[in-house]
Amino acid sequence: MVCGALSVLTTLSLIFVLLWESSKFFTAAVQPIVSFREFFSGTVWQPRIEQFGVLPLLNATLMVSGIAMLVALPLGLFAAILLSEYAPPRLRAALKPILEVLAGVPTVVYGYFALTFMTPSIRGLISTLSAVGPFAVILILAAIAALTWFLLTTGARRKARETADSQSNGGALILLGSLTGSVFFIGLLAAIGSLIFGSTVQIYNTASAGIVVGILVIPLVASMAEDALGAVPVALREAAYGLGGTRLETTLSVVVPSALSGITAAFIIAISRAIGETMIVAIAAGAGPKLTWNPFDSAETITGHINRISGGDISYNSIDYQSIFALAALLFFMTLLLNIFSRWIMRRFREVY
Repeated sequence: MVCGALSVLTTLSLIFVLLWESSKFFTAAVQPIVSFREFFSGTVWQPRIEQFGVLPLLNATLMVSGIAMLVALPLGLFAAILLSEYAPPRLRAALKPILEVLAGVPTVVYGYFALTFMTPSIRGLISTLSAVGPFAVILILAAIAALTWFLLTTGARRKARETADSQSNGGALILLGSLTGSVFFIGLLAAIGSLIFGSTVQIYNTASAGIVVGILVIPLVASMAEDALGAVPVALREAAYGLGGTRLETTLSVVVPSALSGITAAFIIAISRAIGETMIVAIAAGAGPKLTWNPFDSAETITGHINRISGGDISYNSIDYQSIFALAALLFFMTLLLNIFSRWIMRRFREVY
């Protein structure tokens, strides 16, 4: 009880400090006074010219988080399905530590991985796309998607039933689908991006930062989604098998829909985690607020800006100092609302067995 009260007190104290300090940003405690309208609708963040529009920082944050989810959601869900439905005990015992290692790697390592490996890789990919032609790549991706859909909805699916029951074949199909989904979305993003924004990829860019943030978030998605899948009663699986369903069909048609509320909550919490990531975006995304939709251009996120400003030489009670708390409060309430929404999803759509 004491520990619970201490946790509540700490949280309330944190909220109080954020609100108290950030209120000075919008009042006469500092000059110039910043209005809520200017803060939430302004498109320029330049303290030197007294412009404090948060949209450039917010836009970069959402871009990085969106790219991260294209990587984390399919691969994290695959890992959860593999561990919950297909992996034998020995394989599960081997895969669990790998996910834990991914979650335990310092984020500064991920940041330099994005800067020194992912950015050159994206540059090579964009150069190849420019040589082949973005339209050709989009047509190839569309053909792959159409072929996959055809195989899933015609007689090829019935032929696959003979082998879909085995753990190796079913797990391979899940892996193939997840990897295909990630590659499809990333390839489509790269093709459309090169078509719209050109082939120039900056050293610091939101694309490489977003992809690596997605890799960071995979263990979180996998762990929570696996818990949701594990909560589905065995009786539902046995009923599906009794009706003639294969292991793969049971997984995709019975188990995953039954655990959808928990999986959705895992996705929302993963988005919250991606929004709050600091070191990767501070190292790889760039510095300097800029309102851009180009994923190959540099941009500064909310957390990256807080990290850069708080490490600089700013005076106490200055407008720059108070802006840190205003941005921190915005970030806090964004993640708080996402977590509340995930809890509501779990309670609203949770199946009762």
